Amino acid sequence: MKYVVIRTSASSSMGMGHFMRCLTLAKMLKNTGEVQIGFICNSDFPENLEEQLKLEKFELLKTKEHSLLVFDVNLDAESTIELIKNKKIDWLIVDHYQIDETWETRLRPAVHKILVIDDLANRKHDCDALLDQNMHSNKEKRYVGLVPQHTECFLGPTFFLLHPDYYQHQHKQKEKKSEIEFVINFGGSDPTNEISKILSTIEKHSGQLIGSHFHIVAGPLNPIKEEVHRRCMHLKCVSFYENTHMPTLLANADFAIGAGGTTMIERCFMGVPSGIIIVADNQIEGTLAAGQQELVFKLGKSESVKEFEILSFLKSCLAFSAPIEQIRKKCLEFNKQLQKKGGHPVISMLTRG
Repeated sequence: MKYVVIRTSASSSMGMGHFMRCLTLAKMLKNTGEVQIGFICNSDFPENLEEQLKLEKFELLKTKEHSLLVFDVNLDAESTIELIKNKKIDWLIVDHYQIDETWETRLRPAVHKILVIDDLANRKHDCDALLDQNMHSNKEKRYVGLVPQHTECFLGPTFFLLHPDYYQHQHKQKEKKSEIEFVINFGGSDPTNEISKILSTIEKHSGQLIGSHFHIVAGPLNPIKEEVHRRCMHLKCVSFYENTHMPTLLANADFAIGAGGTTMIERCFMGVPSGIIIVADNQIEGTLAAGQQELVFKLGKSESVKEFEILSFLKSCLAFSAPIEQIRKKCLEFNKQLQKKGGHPVISMLTRG
């Protein structure tokens, strides 16, 4: 049995996007029955995420990294080497914006091969394989000069790590409902507090949103989730979730509002037209590419999106306007790109050697 170790991090300040895509990958590997999996994460890794790893029986080790301190690449490399010094690692998977070729070269003698998961293309890597599953208009050129020539690159949403549950729910027949259902989610922590902005829009303009129902997913690391829950309780047209099974929720949804990145691609796959509020610079390029393909409605960057723009998008959805319906059509076409015939290429690579 092969042994794969995943180095990633998560916290309320960092968010949990890197961890969640690594967890999806780990579950896909686990399903092969050929791989033992361990995670190496930051010292202040959240307890509720630890519980998820325990449920899957994935080992968890912690480095000296703390999410609120400046990342020390050399200290983290030494700490990681110490944690795995007595283990035979077939693949080390790295999903961390602060890690580059300096760290990876230090780890080389301790592991057989290295896979990097990235979407920034802003630093060099010493790796045997690289996965960038996001949408980019120049995907084939992004990593030229940033990885060794022998590196096997998996670029674009064709190689998206989609949880198997999404495939199970994608063709679910939606029941006829008296209300139009929206899913509102900005990841595990909502770092720019977009949910509060959307709740304010609903509170002030409920008379213009008759016939709609909003499913607010605050996220387990949201620092103000209790306040969000309290506000939701006063609105008949709103349901609150700290966490939920997103494939099921999206399978029943008509529209959504959320951030760019991984969750944007999940919504596209499920054929749910969504308004995108960009909450981090690394989401800009992917959101623009998705917008050019008419897969999403770009609301703008967080600091520039006002309540009246959110209201305008919601009203366009309720009216089933032509631009919104075009997005739905394009999403269903996009869905075909992510249909895997046979196994996922990255999973096949990790299990064969």
